[in-house]
Amino acid sequence: MHQQGHVGLALAFVTPIIWLTATLAGVITGIGVAAIAILTSNAPDLDFRIPGLTHRGISHTIWGALLLSGLFGVSSYYLWSHFPNQFLTPFGGK
Repeated sequence: MHQQGHVGLALAFVTPIIWLTATLAGVITGIGVAAIAILTSNAPDLDFRIPGLTHRGISHTIWGALLLSGLFGVSSYYLWSHFPNQFLTPFGGK
């Protein structure tokens, strides 16, 4: 699949989440979710750069998508819940 196909498929799957996020958290947050989907849509093709992985192997399966989404979600949650608090409050959020 070419880059445009990855972007289109990512947006097709994330459109309901974009709508829900924009409805509940605001349009800017919805745009942020769409931007993240576009920026990470080519992640399945990182198997070209990882030794030992074949193209269209695990990275092109639902399990690979769930693993990558889970890692990204957990790391995003950690970054957004800890780091702004560290920088915006005195004494590191304590």
